[in-house]
Amino acid sequence: MINLVWLGIVALVPFPTSVLGAHPTATAAIAPFLSLFVVLTLGYIALIARAQAVGAWTEPLPTPVYRRTIAAFSLGAATLVIGVALSFLAPWLALVLAVLQSAPVVLVLHRSPAGYRNWF
Repeated sequence: MINLVWLGIVALVPFPTSVLGAHPTATAAIAPFLSLFVVLTLGYIALIARAQAVGAWTEPLPTPVYRRTIAAFSLGAATLVIGVALSFLAPWLALVLAVLQSAPVVLVLHRSPAGYRNWF
């Protein structure tokens, strides 16, 4: 069920992306774009948590890797939420923050054991 809902939300990505492309510095374009990615990130966290809870991985995901992954994606979601709020004050800065939100995930994946780097 989580997969289907998440896929439905992914299907919405082209609309705010096209609006952002047409109006790259407008708050009315940036806020919905970032909000959608907040929802997508939270959904992805739910997918990872559900897979861990039911043992859906082909190989068990070690607890430290799981915790670091959830923490990294949660930090990314929090950064996007800040970006949504910031989009009303400084839209261009919100976009910069949106780009920077991927850094924690990249760092966590880089520090994961070699066998787990391609999982996410």
